[in-house]
Amino acid sequence: MDCIVRIKTTQERRTHAYDKHGDFMANDLNNKNDTHCNSTDNKIKELSLSLKTEKTKFAIASDCVKSGIWKYDIAEKTMYQFKKLNGRYSDDLSPLINFRETYIGYNILYPQDTAVFNDFCDALDRGKDDIRYDIRSYDDDYNLHWLRYIGHAVCDDNGVPFCIVGSTTDVTDEYLPTQNNSDELDPLTGLLVRDHAILAAAKKLRSRSMDMKPALYIFDIDNFKAINERWGRIYGDYVIETFAKIISVSISDNDVSGRLGGDEFIVLKMLKKDEDPQNFFRTINGRFNFYKFPRGGNFHVSAGCSVFSGNINFDELFKRADMTLYHVKRSTDKNFEVFTHSIESGSEPGETVTKNYSDSEEPTYVYQLKDSERKIFDYLFDTFNRCSDPQEAAKYIFPELGKYYVLDSIYISEKDPFGKIKITNQWYNTDIKPIAPNFVEFYRTSWKTIEKYFLENEYYSITLSDPVSEQRKSTMRRYGISAFIRFPFFDGADMVGIISYVRESNGAGWSEKEVSALSTITKMFSAYLIKFKSSEKLDYANYYTSAVLDNQQLTAYAIDPNTFDITYTSIYAVNSFPDIEVGKKCYKSIMGCDKPCKKCPALLMKDGRQRAELESYNEKYNKWFGFTVSRIRKPDSNDENYLVCINDITNFIERVNSKDTLTGLLTFERFSADAGKIIAGTTPHAVVGISIDKFRSINEKNGLRIGNLILTEFAEKLKVMLEDGEYGCRWGGGKFLMLLKYKDSADIASRVKKLMDSASADIFSLCGMSVTFLAGYYVLTENDNSLNAAVDKARAARKSLGSDAVHSENRLAVYDQDMDRDAERRKDIESIMNEALNDHEFKVYYQPKVRLSDGKIVGAEALVRWIRPDGQIISPGSFVPVFEENGFICEMDFEIYRQVFEDIKKWQAEGIDVPVISVNVSRRHFLGDGFPQKIEELINSYGIDHKYVELEITESMFSSNINHIIDIVNVLRGYGFQISVDDFGTGFSTLNLITMLPVDVLKVDGGFFMNHRLSDKDKAVISSIITLAHKLNLTVVSEGIENEFQVHFLNESGCDTVQGYYFYKPMEPKRFEELIAK
Repeated sequence: MDCIVRIKTTQERRTHAYDKHGDFMANDLNNKNDTHCNSTDNKIKELSLSLKTEKTKFAIASDCVKSGIWKYDIAEKTMYQFKKLNGRYSDDLSPLINFRETYIGYNILYPQDTAVFNDFCDALDRGKDDIRYDIRSYDDDYNLHWLRYIGHAVCDDNGVPFCIVGSTTDVTDEYLPTQNNSDELDPLTGLLVRDHAILAAAKKLRSRSMDMKPALYIFDIDNFKAINERWGRIYGDYVIETFAKIISVSISDNDVSGRLGGDEFIVLKMLKKDEDPQNFFRTINGRFNFYKFPRGGNFHVSAGCSVFSGNINFDELFKRADMTLYHVKRSTDKNFEVFTHSIESGSEPGETVTKNYSDSEEPTYVYQLKDSERKIFDYLFDTFNRCSDPQEAAKYIFPELGKYYVLDSIYISEKDPFGKIKITNQWYNTDIKPIAPNFVEFYRTSWKTIEKYFLENEYYSITLSDPVSEQRKSTMRRYGISAFIRFPFFDGADMVGIISYVRESNGAGWSEKEVSALSTITKMFSAYLIKFKSSEKLDYANYYTSAVLDNQQLTAYAIDPNTFDITYTSIYAVNSFPDIEVGKKCYKSIMGCDKPCKKCPALLMKDGRQRAELESYNEKYNKWFGFTVSRIRKPDSNDENYLVCINDITNFIERVNSKDTLTGLLTFERFSADAGKIIAGTTPHAVVGISIDKFRSINEKNGLRIGNLILTEFAEKLKVMLEDGEYGCRWGGGKFLMLLKYKDSADIASRVKKLMDSASADIFSLCGMSVTFLAGYYVLTENDNSLNAAVDKARAARKSLGSDAVHSENRLAVYDQDMDRDAERRKDIESIMNEALNDHEFKVYYQPKVRLSDGKIVGAEALVRWIRPDGQIISPGSFVPVFEENGFICEMDFEIYRQVFEDIKKWQAEGIDVPVISVNVSRRHFLGDGFPQKIEELINSYGIDHKYVELEITESMFSSNINHIIDIVNVLRGYGFQISVDDFGTGFSTLNLITMLPVDVLKVDGGFFMNHRLSDKDKAVISSIITLAHKLNLTVVSEGIENEFQVHFLNESGCDTVQGYYFYKPMEPKRFEELIAK
């Protein structure tokens, strides 16, 4: 009786994901085939059950080992991996065929270690015993690691080595820089610090090769302040460290790199004579942009570049690069530029293979097996049963398939860890020249593209007789292919490989029966292959993991997370901690405490994470320990334990760079180490954060020499005020941290205020500059176990002061819990502000101004309203102070200006008599670079007269540098704008100030009218302002008017114009247009 074979369609494969025991032909073959199938299935099921138990045991053992395990087959020149180090592809243990060429092709080898790597490969090929090589390689995150390869030869009965077995261990810590040169390196990034980077670059420039073109780049991470403020300093440091690693992997030994400070970096790149300088920037920015940060977000950088020419020195080269970066940062549409002299003068420089997919309704192939075909399947089953591995089975099966189906070659292709296609097994007719290398090239598509195709198609085939393009036919002829067909195979639902059947001399196509039979054969062979690999991986991994465990001095123990009882200890844990014992409490037997440690690593797992790391100082041992804790399950139950590994990191902590090279204060890293010991104690302390207001602006306007002078002077004052057991550090830029003993809030306030006032006075004496310091502090409690969290709270207190604090006596704030809520609200606002601007959520509303003499509308103030897509209105009091501080106010102001100018232009076109519209100008915007020129350019672009626009500036702006502000006002009035002073009468001003201001309008502060009745003092002040303003030919506007009594008083006092809810509330442009069009 003939047998029926039914090939499942793609949809069926998706649904059933194939039977994992290889039952592809159940009930379809005759009884003989059923017997073979059942026999094979029973063996596979037994193997699966044993594998499941062994995998669980192996998973626990593997967690304790930080080494990769491998075997190198000398004859095949293939590296088999049984456990890999951490990485994105640590679960992919595909063999590395042609190991030497494959590894070099991955581009992860440190270029200068290529010769050492080749020596290592030569030793493998010779079967040398006791191999040991240290080689540098990059990991997935661009970290450079020292990897130690240790191997031993395994010989046959004749004493001839046939393979090398060994391990790979990360020994980077052994190559860490010593204290002797730590002052030269930035402790966070490992790059040269500013001074040493500049010296090294200058030296490199002098010794340059004449056939190279040196180019100096200065990089700046875009919006880095927002990254720090949104996610905190720790995440900001992670971004900085990642960018430094990207620089390191993108340059050669002939280049110089360093960190200038903050988020700025320098690179002296030796380009080829004809190389475009922008190529290097694209490499850096591209890698940074596409790096997958754990909290999401695509970050970018900006850079200025200066290319060396023979008539300049390094100082000039640096100055030009810095100038170009500044030019780029001011631009709205550039992130890179090369220096030209137009920048110096301030002007702008001139500047697939197509495959046919099957129909949506897939066919089901059914046909009857011939006797000869049944023999083929019988032969497959017999071969699987008697062969020890797929390689051996393929040697017998593939030639028979070639004879029966007239094939010239068969290839098994699998995906390597980097998504490339690798041939792992091949057979070809001895009369035909092998085409394996060309066949890989013939794919010309990525694994993802192929995988996507096979999710929708059962197979892929093509012959020279098919209606394909001449280009495709030409390609096939070039590779000697007349027809081929490919079938995918799956491990569960994941596609892991392809088997390809090729005809070279026979140009015949593929019949329906051949397609169905080869599909079934592929499924049978791939099932056998996958099951064997699982078993082989486990066997070798168990063997070599045991060997590594015996040779690794691992300090580890396991605990019950609910009771803290120790459930397991390694031999070396007992050696390190003599009191450790199964059944005892970990905190008592290891740390000598009577209750769980405050900084217990197990507590970090309470939020559900799978793995956590912690560094902690222990007074009992006077050591720093690094803890790594992970979840494990016992093999005989579902009970969960925590596996804890301990490393003594005291020597590493001591190696941390301890001094800031400029100020002589501690670095933040050393400050953290010393302060960490205190946090673990009981004496009350406070973390104080102090910053120099607008320090970046001071550097830009006065130069680095003045900036450095201010930093060193403040640092000297800080050192003097510190007592024994207190610490201070420079935190970067113009920021400083202190850990002070806490007596009470009055003592902290007195000491900090004295420090800031004394430093300000001395700095003014030295360089004639008025410098303001702002500070915030947080008092540590017994529940605090993280210095970084305390620093963030002190920082939140400092930020709560706002931008107006520099004009008040209150320049120190203490943290309270409301600041956390304010910080969260601030983060929420900042996270959506750019999107809101792009989506035009900031809308202009107009509040009319009314002339008291006749009640006519003679003007309006343009006010901003933030309206979310769901109709929610965010109060200006919530977002304007945030925008003032982070600088976004400038972008929002101009968005409102554009809307106002557009409305004025529209009303003019409709013949409406347009009144004067006043717009608000923030302090930050008004005092920023080029504000008069920017708004002049904007209004000219709309073609409207300046007389319709009044610029409102607040009276508090005149509290400092009044002459500079008057100069700016005169420029704006020269353009034709009217100028008004808002909130006049309650702040800095005196009546004498009016005589000094070149303005057109005074707006009496609405605070006078917040009470329904005016005091006699209020009336006297308002009357004096109105009288003097009229004598100076100024118009007076009173805002905040809410009742008839206020209107009557102002009318009697001669006030010109009023504004307030008594007359009109702020309104949409359409409603305002209706009022002025009457």
